[in-house]
Amino acid sequence: MAEQINFESQKENFLSSLPEELRERWEGASLEDLKKVIETRKILGYETIKGYHVSNADLPVDSYLIPGSEAEGNLFYSQDIKNLYGRFGGGFIYIIEGGPDNLMIDKDFGWRVYKGKARIIDKIPITPESMEKLGAKFAKCEYHT
Repeated sequence: MAEQINFESQKENFLSSLPEELRERWEGASLEDLKKVIETRKILGYETIKGYHVSNADLPVDSYLIPGSEAEGNLFYSQDIKNLYGRFGGGFIYIIEGGPDNLMIDKDFGWRVYKGKARIIDKIPITPESMEKLGAKFAKCEYHT
């Protein structure tokens, strides 16, 4: 039983490393085949990076986050849920899929910049309960404008 749970969680972890569009196609694949696909995508520069963007806007899943004109087409996100980019103020944590071409702006915090619009894979309301459950935190840093 424990082996089956471990297999399923490993498979889910591998599938989550693929873009949303490919997950369904590879659901029935073996762990070995999934590993090969992920490694090949990484070598070819198609690695998927899970990111967390924070916004007050209430947008539906499968729609797009589109940066405003003040952001000059840049969408800032964090790879690390414990170092969210931005300031606490309610809203939502949007889960997006970035890529290796997204510019790393701070390695310590795992912050990246996505150029253009990003598809929303999932969203989580920012509440004390959801933040605690996810272990989510805003990065402790100073913002300058």
